[in-house]
Amino acid sequence: LFRSVDEYRIMRFLHHGIDRETAAKYNDIYMRNVHTAILFNDVLPTLKDLNSRGYRLYVFSNGPPITQRIKIEQSGIAAYVDEIFISAELGEGKPSKAAYDAVIKRINAPTEEILMVGDSYENDCVAAENAGLHAVQINRRNKPIINYQNQISSLSEIYTFLI
Repeated sequence: LFRSVDEYRIMRFLHHGIDRETAAKYNDIYMRNVHTAILFNDVLPTLKDLNSRGYRLYVFSNGPPITQRIKIEQSGIAAYVDEIFISAELGEGKPSKAAYDAVIKRINAPTEEILMVGDSYENDCVAAENAGLHAVQINRRNKPIINYQNQISSLSEIYTFLI
């Protein structure tokens, strides 16, 4: 167990093979910027277009509730989504099937009409498919991470997966 929250936060950098002093500096930078989201250029135009076409859009995040809500609001995403789901508020987190089930229940749409788009193969794609949803992995590195055919490198490519 960790002796403090600060020690826990520093540990996220130590596993990258850097020393404790450098990890503490990285943590300071991270903590000063944790509430800032930098979006890729395709995000807001695509969300705006999908929203104007009548698609219901949602955010489902495992991050800390206050931090995630601030990021989502400040980034401009909140203007285009119907609801924001934060795992800590649901009492379950991704990749738990119970977390997906809670979101599905709140969305109140047939599972075959729900498409999960996420960057994590395990937490977003596999977990969503285990809950009966369709899934697409956004892989901005455009390098195959695994052998998963539902991959896009830009959110603007999502249209090929829409019903």
